[in-house]
Amino acid sequence: MGGDSDPEEIARLAGFSRSLQKGLKIAWYSGREILPANFPLKNFNYIKLGEYAEALGGLDKANTNQRFYAIDEICTMKEITNRFSGRDF
Repeated sequence: MGGDSDPEEIARLAGFSRSLQKGLKIAWYSGREILPANFPLKNFNYIKLGEYAEALGGLDKANTNQRFYAIDEICTMKEITNRFSGRDF
């Protein structure tokens, strides 16, 4: 899912989708640099942050400004951007 105008609505829809199908993996791409305070991470498995800048490239480029996170069972964000290019952060 994408969209930034109403992050809380995106989270609500993600939670609704998850309630319909257990085990469904849900990801959200946001052009924001940070998430809103108290954002409900529990509704997501993955979140990608950062506006796409052509000069910096996507997740597979070493200079990208974008970051990809896995959300674990205790709602902690773990950065896994390096999985897309093999680099370590």
